[in-house]
Amino acid sequence: MRVLAALAAAGGPTTLTALGSRSGVSPSQTHRYLQSLIAAGMAVQDAPRATISGRG
Repeated sequence: MRVLAALAAAGGPTTLTALGSRSGVSPSQTHRYLQSLIAAGMAVQDAPRATISGRG
């Protein structure tokens, strides 16, 4: 939930590294959480190796 909260707090597109830093979660774990959020339609990856933003 920390990654989701950090994504919501970002208020717009951000990077995996920034989300990991804000949430205190390792980059590899942040990536796994983000993949789940993207699969669930709760986040969008703008382009490979680019920015990620919440939906809604």
